[in-house]
Amino acid sequence: WKTYMQNNGNFYLSGSGTHGLTWDGATLSVAGDISIKNAATVRTDINVANGADVTLSAINGGLSVTGGGITLSSGGAIKGGQTAYANGTGFFLGYESSAYKFSIGDTTKYLKWDGSALTIRGSLNADDITAGTITGRTLQTASSGKRFVVDTATNEAHFYGDRGDGTVEEVATIGLSSYGGDYTVLKIGGPNMARFGISVEVSGSMTGITSTTASNGNAFNGHSTLGVAAKFGCGDSGIAPIWLLADETAGAPTHSAWKGCLFVDLNGILYINTTSGRYGNGTTWTKVGAQ
Repeated sequence: WKTYMQNNGNFYLSGSGTHGLTWDGATLSVAGDISIKNAATVRTDINVANGADVTLSAINGGLSVTGGGITLSSGGAIKGGQTAYANGTGFFLGYESSAYKFSIGDTTKYLKWDGSALTIRGSLNADDITAGTITGRTLQTASSGKRFVVDTATNEAHFYGDRGDGTVEEVATIGLSSYGGDYTVLKIGGPNMARFGISVEVSGSMTGITSTTASNGNAFNGHSTLGVAAKFGCGDSGIAPIWLLADETAGAPTHSAWKGCLFVDLNGILYINTTSGRYGNGTTWTKVGAQ
């Protein structure tokens, strides 16, 4: 045997051949086999089962955890591809910046838990989603084609459908949006579409459209001073197919309206807007017939 020890604590012990024990102040090196006495007690202290293979080759060959699990203390992590939390492409599961965190994906498409909030970026492909409240910038059933879109930036809902020849176009909109000089809360169809529908516009003191059912029929009420309210199948003492609410003043109207709009003045005279052009919008009004 050979023994050497310096005054700073460094030492080495050596025997025959290359076997020995060395401490250089930072690393303890053992050359040769290690025989542990009272092995059962040592295994219990370090929680290693009798006969367990703890070599690196055994771990690389596949590790099965059948009980107890894996517990990571502060600073520990299981990772692949990502070098730290949300850094790189791959995954990270561990402790960082005083919190347990998880991330998987890359810089643009990922799932992250930062210890307090769960964040998802990218497309989510799921057949069934059950949730209490879903909050998002845009909710849609598809990115193109026939679809239903809710835009939270404008508080509008848009419906897109196939008009029958393979052409997909917007068929309905719900939400307060500008339409010419007025505002629309519900629009079905429109002059720029291949299929026409119903447009309900709200501007100034107009309340849009309300429908009530009573003994004298259905009513659609709007701006009383512009004569746009109407009832269908009405009359308290008799029956009339249509009733247009009369204006508060007599004479032809002077306001602008779409071609084809009807107006009834205080004396019950009926006028129709005859502004030129199929979609004319102007102040040209003509008395209907001999009144």
